[in-house]
Amino acid sequence: MRILVIDSSKMIAERLEEIIANEKEKSCIKKAFNYDHAINLYQEFKPHAILLDSELPKSEAFKFLGEVKNNNKKTIVIILSVQSDLYFKEKWLSYGADYFFDKYHEFEKIVEALKTVFEK
Repeated sequence: MRILVIDSSKMIAERLEEIIANEKEKSCIKKAFNYDHAINLYQEFKPHAILLDSELPKSEAFKFLGEVKNNNKKTIVIILSVQSDLYFKEKWLSYGADYFFDKYHEFEKIVEALKTVFEK
């Protein structure tokens, strides 16, 4: 499975890569730290799943999600956020995100969601 990790924090992106790499399923993981790099990697890499930081500058995460879902609705997008209130979660899901997790308290749910994707 091809997974694209997009996070403005290099530390978070590396931690996500480490967690995914420790799973039994073999994955090819690419990382991007900003919108422009993410778009280029998305078009070139054609990931099955994307872990997307909701806090990219200038609402770029919403823009990126829209472009992904307009291009290929089958691509799984998991939003990672520090804002975990229900309103914010529902907003992302209504924009087309497949999953929404608190990036500091729900890391184990990220792995479970990816396992679901692997099984499909």
